[in-house]
Amino acid sequence: MRHKLAALTGGLALAFTFAIPAAANAATVRASSPAIARADAGQVCDLLTDAGTNGVSDLNDQNNLVFAVNSMFQMEFCNVPIDINGEFEIGVGDNQCLAVNSSTGYIDEDSAAACLSNGGDGDTWDRWTATKETQNGHTFWEFQNQFASGDCIYDDEQVPAIYAACSGSDHFEWFSWNTGL
Repeated sequence: MRHKLAALTGGLALAFTFAIPAAANAATVRASSPAIARADAGQVCDLLTDAGTNGVSDLNDQNNLVFAVNSMFQMEFCNVPIDINGEFEIGVGDNQCLAVNSSTGYIDEDSAAACLSNGGDGDTWDRWTATKETQNGHTFWEFQNQFASGDCIYDDEQVPAIYAACSGSDHFEWFSWNTGL
């Protein structure tokens, strides 16, 4: 949380330094729109990269999502479309997917049975939507979970990654993921 406050303070300082009102700065940075999951049945996979730390996605030995900087261990995650209002699963091989774990506050790997439940749409804790963020011509995504309403994947070098209230301006909630969103 301290880093969220520092990032906000730093962003406001930059806005004043460049004579850009904070509201105008937020409007230019946050061209948000819900992403639409791919219409086809194919799964496109890629690494998730944290815009705040430049950490790259992996799972630790407890199957929790982590973002390691300068690690030789990396894991690609797949955009798995489902048939609910642009929601998708973040797939992890063998029909498993990322989910929020309300017992721990972490993002972890859910079982294939859970990810394929409800006619293949998974449980709400397995479902995500994405909000597009653009900065300096680069596209980033905020991933909001449907079970943890209002909460997004958050990584500020704590291990493992957690979910926290989406803010839109916090780069520790922004991830690059080239999967056709």
